[in-house]
Amino acid sequence: MSHDASRVALYKYSGIGGFSLWLFDFKRGGLSRADEDGGFPAWSADDRQILYYSYSQSALVRKDLDSAQPAEVVGKFDDEPAGAIGWSPDGQFAVTNKGQVFRIGSGGAPPGKLPPLGQPRFSPDSKWLAYGSADGEIIAQDFAAARTRIQISNHGGANPIWRRDMKELLYIHGPALMAVDIRSTNAGLEFGVPHELFTSSILKNATCDATPDGQRFLCLAPAPSNPLDDQLTVLLNWRAGLRR
Repeated sequence: MSHDASRVALYKYSGIGGFSLWLFDFKRGGLSRADEDGGFPAWSADDRQILYYSYSQSALVRKDLDSAQPAEVVGKFDDEPAGAIGWSPDGQFAVTNKGQVFRIGSGGAPPGKLPPLGQPRFSPDSKWLAYGSADGEIIAQDFAAARTRIQISNHGGANPIWRRDMKELLYIHGPALMAVDIRSTNAGLEFGVPHELFTSSILKNATCDATPDGQRFLCLAPAPSNPLDDQLTVLLNWRAGLRR
């Protein structure tokens, strides 16, 4: 979701081995294609640009939504493609699910490497990174100094979301949306005990985002199955119905 909560960037399978990038405008109710080749989008802090993965170029690209110019390559991938992308609000860094760290504007390969990260999200002040660890817990890490690493969840979690005012860190645990209170101190950030905000069957296995105030949520969940899709019709003695 964009930072002003007016649009959402999404990608869908294009049928040719890649994904296409789309924008949905909540006010106008319109869906428009942003790029026929793109996935894993992240918004700039001013919502004027999108950073995403280009399948055809195997590159991290940045597109100015106010310009008709093609997307600009800001980093190349040497091996595997990106997963989810986190873009720091100050615009300087991007981190992918694979742990690749890009300095935006360097124009080269990833200058750094972290362990695999689940859905990395930068804090609004660009100083912290929240992500899902390999053992399924939510972690908050001091990104600038890389000295502090705090486990946020107690019994597993996914899809971390920072509130814009940095008073809460949200995440999903099964069918529940969890929240952790954050307090800023001279020593850094202090994280409280996880508590449940609400539960919904939609949340389980869903990808979610929140408005900046943390009061509304947008979740991409699997579509409900049609009961007819689970039925199998067997036709016996079908030759008897053929015209001779």
